[in-house]
Amino acid sequence: MMKKRVRICCVVDYLISDYSESLVRGAAEFCREKNLELLILPIGTLRSGSGHFTYQMLSVASHINSKNVDGVLFPTGTQMFNVDNDFLSSYLKSYNIKTVCLSYPVKDIPSLMVDCKTGFKSAIEHLIVDHGYRKLALMTVCGKSQEVRDRENIFYETLAEHGIEKESVISFHGDFTNYSAHDLLYTYLKDCQVNMKHHGFDAIVALNDDSAFGCMKALKEAGFRIPEDVAVIGFDDIPRGVFEKPSLTTVSQQVGKQGYIAASLLYDSIMGKEIPMISEIPSVCKIRHSCGCRKDKCSFSSPYIEKSFDSTYRLKDEHVSQWFVSKDRLINAVRLYTTGNEEITLSELKLILNDKLRFFDIPGAAIVLYENPIDKPVCFDYFHLPKQAYIFSAYDNATGFETNSETAEVVFNPNEGLLPNDILKTGEEPLVVYELYHGSLHYGYAVIKIPVMELYTFDILIQTLATFFSYAYNNNLAMQEKNLFDQKYNKLMDIAITDELTGIRNRRGFMNLAESVMNVAHSMNQKGMMIFCDMDGLKKINDNFGHEEGDKAIIAESNILKKVFGEKYVLGRIGGDEFAVLATEMTEKEFLKCKKTVDTLCANWTKKNGNLYKLSISMGFQEFPSHDGGYGFRILLSEADAKLYIEKQEKKKKRK
Repeated sequence: MMKKRVRICCVVDYLISDYSESLVRGAAEFCREKNLELLILPIGTLRSGSGHFTYQMLSVASHINSKNVDGVLFPTGTQMFNVDNDFLSSYLKSYNIKTVCLSYPVKDIPSLMVDCKTGFKSAIEHLIVDHGYRKLALMTVCGKSQEVRDRENIFYETLAEHGIEKESVISFHGDFTNYSAHDLLYTYLKDCQVNMKHHGFDAIVALNDDSAFGCMKALKEAGFRIPEDVAVIGFDDIPRGVFEKPSLTTVSQQVGKQGYIAASLLYDSIMGKEIPMISEIPSVCKIRHSCGCRKDKCSFSSPYIEKSFDSTYRLKDEHVSQWFVSKDRLINAVRLYTTGNEEITLSELKLILNDKLRFFDIPGAAIVLYENPIDKPVCFDYFHLPKQAYIFSAYDNATGFETNSETAEVVFNPNEGLLPNDILKTGEEPLVVYELYHGSLHYGYAVIKIPVMELYTFDILIQTLATFFSYAYNNNLAMQEKNLFDQKYNKLMDIAITDELTGIRNRRGFMNLAESVMNVAHSMNQKGMMIFCDMDGLKKINDNFGHEEGDKAIIAESNILKKVFGEKYVLGRIGGDEFAVLATEMTEKEFLKCKKTVDTLCANWTKKNGNLYKLSISMGFQEFPSHDGGYGFRILLSEADAKLYIEKQEKKKKRK
């Protein structure tokens, strides 16, 4: 899929974050206004050390090249946990694409920065000046993130300006999650209660909203009132903060506005305009209830404070309606994930995949698979796309294009473009590209049109697809291994039940098959006969002409018996010169006719062999069900052998 309009790529770490959603919304708004295409690439985090294969997400960044995109929006704040500025600069320059960074500046790359100090300092001073809090706690984060260090510095600098010493602050080091903050604070508060000592703070400053929510939960569980006993403020202004009780005072980085402005800067750069290396927008403190304010009791006049006390968050009817639709999609995505068919194969998945995606109102999608899964068991910085991939399934409601079981396989080089031309028609919907991986194995990638920014639902859906492909590939491999095993097993079984000299069934093969046939005949009340055969004069042939000639006679006799009996009945060599035939539905008249044919063919072979010796065979038969043996397989064989002995004796009398 080559670019037909200017295409901007927005890189995010993970889809399931309020930051990513807000950033993408802002960039998408600008792209709609300018009729640009928007590509969203969730890459995880650079040099991820999580140990849970999240580093595999980085492989999707291999699509950042001039064939696919004209420019890249790259948020650095989410990527600087494990890498430094020099690495990030080198990494971004390797793509040789126009780039604008967000959050933190990267050397020699234009960057849009948020002045975190304005809003955050206003929030801290609001606690100190307007509410009189002097005993503060800090919920911070372990790690090397520059973003965290900057926020910590703003916090301690503001305290110092108001005469509060750093040593007086009680600090907790979590990991930016709700759960970590909750566990740390709850454990501390319970320990204080057990030891009957004061917890030591009047307000908690959390370096992100998620940690603030964890703090609020821990305080409530420990019996504290918010804000009467302890005030709480966060940082990020995610939507949940409006709905909390009490609503959360926080700092907004105006992420949606960042996305919009960064996209406009990138577009100007693509169009050849010169843009500043550093652009900046201010952060804003949003006053709500968790700090202790009420509608009529806030007099703080900083220009970086936005008073937004209405926690009812009134929505228009159409937004409420959309919320219910989104909820249903999310429930269906979870249901699809939890009810996935572990027995599914690739061919079965191909038949249902387009319908599964349409169920989520996705207007177009293409699933690309590599010829073979690529195993990347260790963390990597760059992923090299294979030179060959194929369209596993695709559809586009805009063009009516759709693959099915009869569609010819479309093979292409993913290094030459994200998709072959005319697979997906780009429109107003952003395209999300997501690597399909499970564990260390990469199966391919998905390119999906997103009708609305329901990134949470989409993330679950994509993980479900990746799991399905893992099931399907494993099942296909298992089927291949089973088929290979069956082939080897059948080959060994053929060897085990085949007479090496004649190629017909040996004694084991004859007994196994004949017994099964006899059981069926018994269940159906069929009649027939067991025939026992013994070559005449084989010992004399061996003595006079050698065992090699004897083997030749055995082979000739088996070929004759196979020609007469082998097509319709069960034939086997059960001893050196002994053969047996199980013939269902055969009458005595038919047997005599067959015996005459055998005698004629033996005479013809003898003549053709120069009359060195006479090839002949004696036969005895026992009809079933017999009077004594019924359908007893071994008894019938014994009775046929007895009849054969009688024929042998009669032949000897005639020769005398």
